[in-house]
Amino acid sequence: MNKNIIHIALTFDKNYITPFFVVLTSVFSNNQESRFHVHAIATGVSTAEKDRISAFVQQHQSKISFYEITADQLQGLLVPENSHLSVAMYYRLFLPFLLPEQIGKLLYLDTDIVVIGNLSDLYNTNLDNLPFGAIPEISATKNRPDLGIYEEGVYFNSGVILMNIPEWKKQKITEKAIQYIHDYPEKLVYPDQDALNVVAENHYYKLDGKYNVLPFDIPEYLPRSKYDTFLKDKVIMHYTLKEFKPWSILSTHHFSYLYKIYFKQSPQANEKMYTDVEMTPLFMLRMAKSQIKPIRRKFPEIDKSLLRIKDLFKK
Repeated sequence: MNKNIIHIALTFDKNYITPFFVVLTSVFSNNQESRFHVHAIATGVSTAEKDRISAFVQQHQSKISFYEITADQLQGLLVPENSHLSVAMYYRLFLPFLLPEQIGKLLYLDTDIVVIGNLSDLYNTNLDNLPFGAIPEISATKNRPDLGIYEEGVYFNSGVILMNIPEWKKQKITEKAIQYIHDYPEKLVYPDQDALNVVAENHYYKLDGKYNVLPFDIPEYLPRSKYDTFLKDKVIMHYTLKEFKPWSILSTHHFSYLYKIYFKQSPQANEKMYTDVEMTPLFMLRMAKSQIKPIRRKFPEIDKSLLRIKDLFKK
């Protein structure tokens, strides 16, 4: 087996084929010296689509393997009401048991990310006897006392996980997480992520934040002239939360344009990039509001003036 191969995993359903292609395009574009073996769980995706995906991966001197998840495995794993999440969020829990035994390390990536740097250092991180590496949500989620997580800087985001497969299995991470999901559904906001945080008990490798840049890691009033400086050492940009998804024309994320760059380079370039365009009065109003936000970021004094006016009216 080629030890220089980087094993990455993505899980998705037929509604996320375009973001999947964009992730792979960004990976290949910024890691041209590396070869990859992509491990994918893709539900509802046709054989023709899988063939097209395989051809794209092979064009980049890499391999892809597809795996199946059964309804029995997902039994009792519920999706919160009024959530943008889907049952596909649970697929990552099963990856360590689907891959061939000789694969000891796996880099899992969500499909709402773009890779903007080299993955080699991340993949080669020595995890010792820890089951996985992840990035704490230092700026977004300080702690989760409802889950028994009181210490700040411990709760991590599950969108980027470097799995130490032998230790993951040995420590029964999947089994414990699924049991927690079954036992305490009322406590779960981000079910798979919350459960993994609980069962890890802070026993995981804390990776550098540059490997999973969340929206709240980005300064609110970051001027465009500072974008390149901010991005200089970053490796993975993660578009968490519905309002930041880059395939939404209403996205208010500073770096949505990065997704657009890789979309245009991807096999999906001739498809529609935005999935939510509606010619309705309510949609147009929401779009107008989303366009105002970048202007307020560029000129923060506008917010200060609005607050002063609001204070005057209070008097």
